[in-house]
Amino acid sequence: MELFRRALPVILAAVIAVSCSKSEDVPYSELELKSFEKWMELNINTGGVAVAEKFADGLYVEWLQQAPAGAQAPSWGDYVQIEYRGLLISDYDPSTGNATMFMTRLEDDARKLGTFTYYTHYVPQLVIYNRNNNLMSGMQSALEKMKVGDKVRIFMTSSYASPTSVLTTTYGYEGNTSVPSGVPVIVELELKGIVEQPQTDEENFVNDFASRQWGQSLRDTVREYIYVNMLDRPVDADTVKSDSTGYLHYAAFFAYDLQVDPAYDYLYDPHRRLFLIESNIDSIARKYFRTVSTSSSVSYKPSSPPESPAAMALDAVTQIFENENIRYGSRFEFITTSSYAYGSGGQSPASQTTEVLPYQPVYFYIQVEDYDYGE
Repeated sequence: MELFRRALPVILAAVIAVSCSKSEDVPYSELELKSFEKWMELNINTGGVAVAEKFADGLYVEWLQQAPAGAQAPSWGDYVQIEYRGLLISDYDPSTGNATMFMTRLEDDARKLGTFTYYTHYVPQLVIYNRNNNLMSGMQSALEKMKVGDKVRIFMTSSYASPTSVLTTTYGYEGNTSVPSGVPVIVELELKGIVEQPQTDEENFVNDFASRQWGQSLRDTVREYIYVNMLDRPVDADTVKSDSTGYLHYAAFFAYDLQVDPAYDYLYDPHRRLFLIESNIDSIARKYFRTVSTSSSVSYKPSSPPESPAAMALDAVTQIFENENIRYGSRFEFITTSSYAYGSGGQSPASQTTEVLPYQPVYFYIQVEDYDYGE
């Protein structure tokens, strides 16, 4: 009996068999819905107790954590920060909450699944609050019922769980399987926060950081929201002229982490809490990613800067070379907004690089050499 109660595929097969014996024209969605409703009755809302509330749109939502009194609900056009995990309903155990996981934003999940990587930034996902944000439609529908601090468990048929970009995120965010089509799923979703003006927030952060850490103001920018702090500029070295070539070694970090521990030695301070996006300096890549870099230095000519790698904030670097006296052997750091770094749309992860979400200010460390010394 217990196996029957928990086995959605068995129920589904039985419903399909009975229904098909009566009619060959019953849509699969109708059969799935019948089996799903029966599974909910036998496993979740047993004995007439509504553990999961059924809404008019057909979605079942179980409230795992209630938002505090006075909590804010998002408005259309806001950005929201969410954490979530996705489970297959086929082997879900209501007594433990365990099931096969197919997606997660959580580091602990990734470590259990064996998908954890050092170049995955396990933070809440930032998405716009509207109905075109590439979330599962069931997730968006549930969000519309939530306030900051709410955590829910959503039970949904496959019509609400159509694979979208949220399911195709790679590396440590993924679970241990793909989502089969036509199968009900469960998503545990938490609304962590609301960011009404993410672009303004990152611009303010960049300005505040430059003021607090480097004593700089708006008049010190090489261009709006690009602040440079020279660490070493050899006086006897040649300047990287317009038609000459410099070789750049760099490291890029999420700047929001700098407000956690604004220690001066950002790169090597053992107490720092920075998260590396990417670097072609082997010692830094090894420290943060537990592996050496696979990239060589970036060949950079001020008169004709390369179009790639776009991820290395070449737009900002170009502005710096045009406005600063950059010499060979120079070391400098700069902080800028996402539009000058990875673009306003962010960056999808590539092999052994970190996904950069939109509206993430970035801190860079740059070394300029007159040859490609490698590491």
